[in-house]
Amino acid sequence: MLEDEEETRRGGDRGDAEIKQNRFSLFPVSPRLRVFCSSLLLMIRMKRIFLYSVCCSLAFVFGACGNQPVEVSRNVASNTNAPGASSANPPAASAPAASQASGGGEAIDTSKYDAAIDSAKKQADRKPNDLGARSALAHAYLARANALRDARQYRVALGDYRRTLQYDPENRDAQQNAAMIIMIMKQMGREVPEPGQEPAPLPFQGGAANRPSASASSSVPLAKSH
Repeated sequence: MLEDEEETRRGGDRGDAEIKQNRFSLFPVSPRLRVFCSSLLLMIRMKRIFLYSVCCSLAFVFGACGNQPVEVSRNVASNTNAPGASSANPPAASAPAASQASGGGEAIDTSKYDAAIDSAKKQADRKPNDLGARSALAHAYLARANALRDARQYRVALGDYRRTLQYDPENRDAQQNAAMIIMIMKQMGREVPEPGQEPAPLPFQGGAANRPSASASSSVPLAKSH
């Protein structure tokens, strides 16, 4: 009797185990369906992320477009509040232009050199074949060239060194200084003016403000005349 009950209980346990084991087999799912469902869920997530990024981008673009007119209006307001600003800029730009044309440097008083050159030139014009008159004119140009060189007006000085060589081709001081100025300008990538195209000396207004400052000692040393 007991054996029958025990056998019946064991049979019932095996039945319950089989039911539990086959519970998920009532609705069998193929591996392809699982892969498809996983891919579908992934696409849905990616679509959400894509839509979110698109919305953020559109919000950023519209926000930038909305702020741009404000910046323009600010610029217009600043320009209208300062009507004299546009008229004041051109004169400010003209000052560096003069310095650039002459190659920079300090403005000096060349009146005494100019007078000496005019006097020597008149003598040379009267006696074009007189070596003494030509040599005097060459030395007058050389003196002004050295003064302009010391004031760091190198392009202007180059013109006077070239004029010196026109009347005294063997002048070593003019040869050395002209060659040195040309070499330095080429090394610095600056345009060397053609003979006769050198700029005029910087205008001298007088006063201590235009005297050569201590910064002139930092300029490139050139050959000194003897």
